[in-house]
Amino acid sequence: MQFERNHKESTDRFSRNARILEGAITQMDVLVNELLINSRVNRSQSDKEGIRNNFYRHIIPAKRVASNESELTGDEGLWIAEFQESIENSVREVGSVRVGIRDEERSQYIGRLLKSVVDEVSEISTRYIGLANVTGEVSPSFMQIECLVDKMLNDNWGMEHYLSRIKQHINKIRDNLNTISRLKLNQSSSLEEIKRLLSDEWL
Repeated sequence: MQFERNHKESTDRFSRNARILEGAITQMDVLVNELLINSRVNRSQSDKEGIRNNFYRHIIPAKRVASNESELTGDEGLWIAEFQESIENSVREVGSVRVGIRDEERSQYIGRLLKSVVDEVSEISTRYIGLANVTGEVSPSFMQIECLVDKMLNDNWGMEHYLSRIKQHINKIRDNLNTISRLKLNQSSSLEEIKRLLSDEWL
């Protein structure tokens, strides 16, 4: 199936890019934890520039990856629409053949198989909505971190509040990447189930 190949390529690309993003948030988490230890210390301008550079070293490449959502999900919306249409056409064809089957037990069995196929395809389509929504939250979180870093280094009243908010965005990115990974795994499982159903000897 073309969609299966596209999905595999998309998943492999996501895995590569997720490693970049996970590496970035891991390093930023280390920076946050180090700064929290001495969050109330007055910093020189030179120290602040060093802190900014340390964050930006991870923010900029991560933001570049996250801002291109197709790098995380691929064009799955288009592929799913095409795949759904292809499966529905196949189901209609098999359904029309089923009308001529006199064996009632076999006819009902095929009917159940077709319904299961349609249900799995529907799950793939519904799951993509969640996938797109979660993916769309990754880039804004990196932009929020960038904004908070700048505000933190321009504020002379301490870093603790900003560091706490940066940590919240780091955790949100981590959760979203885990969710994307789980949804993609579920998509792969649905594809395997569809292949299994369509290879049934009674079809």
